[in-house]
Amino acid sequence: MNVTTSTSAPWSRWLNPLVLVSLTLAVVLYQWPRSDPAQRSTAVLTAPPVLPRPEVARFLAFGLTSLWADWYWLQFAQYFGDAPARELTGYDYSDDYLELITQLDPRFVSAYTAASFAMAQSQQDPDGALALMRRGIDYNQGVDLPLKWDLYRAYAGVAFLYKNDYTTAARYFEEAVSLPGAPLVLKAFAAAFYRAGDDWERAIPLWIDVYLTSPTPQVKGRARHQLERMGVWLNLWGPPPARRTPDPALLKFLKLGECSQKSFPAVPLPGFQASYVPLAQVRTACSSRQTP
Repeated sequence: MNVTTSTSAPWSRWLNPLVLVSLTLAVVLYQWPRSDPAQRSTAVLTAPPVLPRPEVARFLAFGLTSLWADWYWLQFAQYFGDAPARELTGYDYSDDYLELITQLDPRFVSAYTAASFAMAQSQQDPDGALALMRRGIDYNQGVDLPLKWDLYRAYAGVAFLYKNDYTTAARYFEEAVSLPGAPLVLKAFAAAFYRAGDDWERAIPLWIDVYLTSPTPQVKGRARHQLERMGVWLNLWGPPPARRTPDPALLKFLKLGECSQKSFPAVPLPGFQASYVPLAQVRTACSSRQTP
């Protein structure tokens, strides 16, 4: 006769519920002295947060790293949103919170995205923010996560606002729009930044795609306006002008404003039912008119 003997300890079934109860009690106790901000002393307002090192936190989490990441995310929200305390001590621990959270849960997309405002803006550390977000992007390559597109959008925003890097911003906006759930308006952002970054060869196909796929007349009108400014004409708009020139304001932006009155013959746009004035052709013609 076979006798089945349970090898698990009787108390093991209570371990996870006890952990949850302990966490709940800790939340209550932690919030108790913070319930009335007006009565908090300066010492309480200026007391630095006590955060464990990420490797210590992982060791003490007993495998519940995602749960502890959620816990520290709540603590970060309390820290960041505590306006009276932040007016006194600033945001110097934002990176420590986000580092800890993302080390506990490397798929915590919102924690990476928060670096765009908590570190780049409030902590004035755009390089640290970009490094943290880049780590999140690299770790989650090929993984389908909710709001993953927003991480690329946040990276693009920091690259533009703090580094004046149009090309990198455009590339990350373009990658963002390819991810599930991303708003299509990001494609227009990518096109605009490619154009501003002097990469019209990438901007033009994106603006054409925006024009052809947008469901709203307003966005279609904006896309057509941007295409015409770059000297592009789609065949479906009717007979194209025989000669044209990009918008004078764009040429001036490229320091080619002295050629604004010169028109150029258009050529077929490869892969599209359209014609355009190649920027390289404009640049060559304008450069030849400049005096040494």
